[in-house]
Amino acid sequence: MKYALLFACLFIAASSAIVASESPIRVYVFTTPPARPAFPTPDDRDRRDSVKDMIWEINRWFEFDVVNDRGEAEIMVEILGREIDPRNADRMVVHCRVTSGGDVMIVDGLEERWLAAAQDAAGQIRRWAKSHKAEIVARRPLKKMKEKYSPCTH
Repeated sequence: MKYALLFACLFIAASSAIVASESPIRVYVFTTPPARPAFPTPDDRDRRDSVKDMIWEINRWFEFDVVNDRGEAEIMVEILGREIDPRNADRMVVHCRVTSGGDVMIVDGLEERWLAAAQDAAGQIRRWAKSHKAEIVARRPLKKMKEKYSPCTH
């Protein structure tokens, strides 16, 4: 009987860890709000457009879930700005700051259109998140089970 209870406890713990690692990574995409919300500058509008492009691209992938609350996010993507590449006027650059836990990195998406530049930056973030998924999942708080009775605790 002891072994059955031990096995049940281990099975429950392992299955909850598997579910946690397979659930999507929560991402929050934002930019700094305009200094005068009633009169956004062209830079403010450009950053806001890149936020929409980034959210559109991230929503296409099953590994991520875009959230509206910064407190729920495991990865935060801040759109810092965008510009025409000074080395090649045919290419656009979208600048992002990516934060997850204590990790911070700057990502520059570079392509021939603004949407494609945001997609390039999102692709870089996706590759980074996949290679660091174990660390990201390990920072998740454990959720309490909703069972009324568990043989492991009684």
